[in-house]
Amino acid sequence: MSYKLLLSGLVSVSILTLIPLLSIDLPFFWDGVLISKTALFYKNSHFQTIILPDILDAGHPPLFSLYIALLWKIFGLSLRVAHLAMLPFLWLFSYSIFRLIQLFIYNPNYQIIAFILILINPVLLAQSTMVMYEIPMLALFFYAFVLLLRNQNLWLLIFISIALALLNLRGVALVCALFFTQLLLNKNSYNKFKFIDTILLYIPSAFVFIAWIVYHYSQTGWFISSISYGGGRELVNTFYFFKNIVIVAHRLLDYGQFSIWIGLIVILIFNWKQFIFTNFNKKLFYFLFFPTILLSVLSLPINNPIGHRYFLISQITAVLIFIKVISEFNLKKSVQKLVFVLTFFCLASGSFWIYPNSIAQGWDSTLAHVPFFDLQKEMTHYINENQINYEDIFVEFPYSSDEFTQLKSNIQNYNYTDFKNAKYIITSNIINFNPSNSYLNSKFTLIKKMEKRGVYIEFWKQK
Repeated sequence: MSYKLLLSGLVSVSILTLIPLLSIDLPFFWDGVLISKTALFYKNSHFQTIILPDILDAGHPPLFSLYIALLWKIFGLSLRVAHLAMLPFLWLFSYSIFRLIQLFIYNPNYQIIAFILILINPVLLAQSTMVMYEIPMLALFFYAFVLLLRNQNLWLLIFISIALALLNLRGVALVCALFFTQLLLNKNSYNKFKFIDTILLYIPSAFVFIAWIVYHYSQTGWFISSISYGGGRELVNTFYFFKNIVIVAHRLLDYGQFSIWIGLIVILIFNWKQFIFTNFNKKLFYFLFFPTILLSVLSLPINNPIGHRYFLISQITAVLIFIKVISEFNLKKSVQKLVFVLTFFCLASGSFWIYPNSIAQGWDSTLAHVPFFDLQKEMTHYINENQINYEDIFVEFPYSSDEFTQLKSNIQNYNYTDFKNAKYIITSNIINFNPSNSYLNSKFTLIKKMEKRGVYIEFWKQK
């Protein structure tokens, strides 16, 4: 093991420890607000039931919310406890990436570059500041990746697959990806007994997930999708199915990640046989192919918004393949340096991209959203200072009460439903739904606007 690899690993752990420590007081954000609400429900109900009220029940298994709620019960209710709860998963991810780089990339200089390009991934950086499902799923999946490649301690796959299946519905797709990958990794050495052994590793997770689905259905009368929660998993028509394909492609390429994929595709066009048909390299492609395909299959047929973070595993794996491809082909050093510099700046800049309002943006996948928290505090101060009733203010996702974002006792009952009769409206480029400027100017008067580093919040009063 080279000292450069070891030093890179230590720096990686340090950075991924520092990020949640620096963001330790940041509020829950985006879909993290649902985790806050469900964890608060479990804590406040003293874990008497794992079935959530309809308004909070998105159909996901309860493990992650129970984990946060349990830590709050032991250490007290605070944002800091929630953020620190992510550290074990970030450490596990760091260890797994360290091992994967050690296994696949042999030159110490390329190993350093691999660490750098992974650590500046905009989606990874943003998710590392939040309390959400993605980091635990990322850590568990890549650790399972290491176990499969080293063919050691495979019994741990039982516990990893159970945890993935109970974290999130997308975790089930990742369990399937691990299963199919393991089958292909061992296809040349299979006999019927080894095939059965592989299946047995995943039967417990299948049993536990099915048990959860059956129990949930027996208590609620539905599974996967609920009208009470707001839908989001209805089947789409043909037009929207193909539109979702375009959206998935955009999520893979966005925030500077196109530099990885384009570079990878260009190089493989000329050398794909030499690279892909190497047995060891095939393993990397299995871990890129199955998660990407299965998560796409899960996302394409339904109307649930497709997030950048859904494909974070694919993005990290693509970096490993990208570096390995370049390290194994005889590109001129000057060309390599140019490629790496351009890729670095594309990815680094991705954390600060802000689109026009007409283009939907995955704010939970970029650090550009961070100023929103200060602006929201300023707006709350303005509302309180002017003694405005929160029930008269119409807001949209992800604008939420301090009760759930900052875990404060003050409850702000915003109006989320009656847009037409609202006395006041809060708009922002971070909010999903904003009325047209022509409508706002005809019906409302802008009385307050706050802006910081490209993020703004506006407060409108009915004329």
